[in-house]
Amino acid sequence: MGGEKKEFKNLKELAAAVKTDIEAFGELYRLYRPKIHRYVLSRVKNKSDAEDITAAIFEKALKNIDKYEPERAKFFTWLYPIASNTVTDYLRKKKSKVGIEDADEAAQINGDTAVEEAHNCMIVMDLLRQLPVAHQEVLVLRFLEEFALDDIAEILGCRKKYLSARIYRALNALGKLIEKKNLLPELSRSVFRKEFEETRKTFKKAVKT
Repeated sequence: MGGEKKEFKNLKELAAAVKTDIEAFGELYRLYRPKIHRYVLSRVKNKSDAEDITAAIFEKALKNIDKYEPERAKFFTWLYPIASNTVTDYLRKKKSKVGIEDADEAAQINGDTAVEEAHNCMIVMDLLRQLPVAHQEVLVLRFLEEFALDDIAEILGCRKKYLSARIYRALNALGKLIEKKNLLPELSRSVFRKEFEETRKTFKKAVKT
């Protein structure tokens, strides 16, 4: 019988098949599109542009799928640099100014429609866009996408032992922006605020040992 949908047991099997099986690529697209779209939104203000960029990222991935080596890298650790480069190219051409758009954008990013949390997220995402790209990426991957340190190190091409310091520097830069704009009361319940305090404590403890 034709037309039956193939079933893949796990991500490893999907990744192994993706170079020769368009259905496998489709499954990975459905799996990672929300994450890639959130990443793009964290760096690009305009939602329509974010949709176009997300589509372009997967088009580039499909076009270059022969370069993917599943035995050497997870699919998403191969995909994210494509996403980063695509967004960077867009921003370089657009040279757009960043700013707060509306609470609807924040709700799309964190998946939570609670007004207070959406408002906090909106503020934080605007602040994130004001940070250097290296800071943006490590914060998004760690706290928005909640990737493991090993995966982040692979995506960013850095050693895991240096990653904690990189995260700390990024959180510290974000914290300074929050304090500079006197947003601490508003962001008292923000996940970034909580993680900033916890990471700072962990980092200081690690430095002493």
